[in-house]
Amino acid sequence: MTARARSSSAAWELAAGYRPSSRDAFEIAPVNRPTRVAGFEDARELVLRWIHAICRAWPPQRYGTAGLTATSPHYGVGVGGIFRFP
Repeated sequence: MTARARSSSAAWELAAGYRPSSRDAFEIAPVNRPTRVAGFEDARELVLRWIHAICRAWPPQRYGTAGLTATSPHYGVGVGGIFRFP
């Protein structure tokens, strides 16, 4: 197999969400990440997120992932966040 540049290949995510309150949101999203190796299929995973806003500028996220293709990890968990500048 040979590596090839796929910088123009788009990674995409299609998310659906539910907001039970103004501070909480739940999302489910299939995510596609292009591979950089010829002959391998792209990595696809399903991401489940819970986002809870401590304040307007900082909503930390907790998430879990499940792999949908042989080239993606079987599962994953993590925390992350977005900081919004006012």
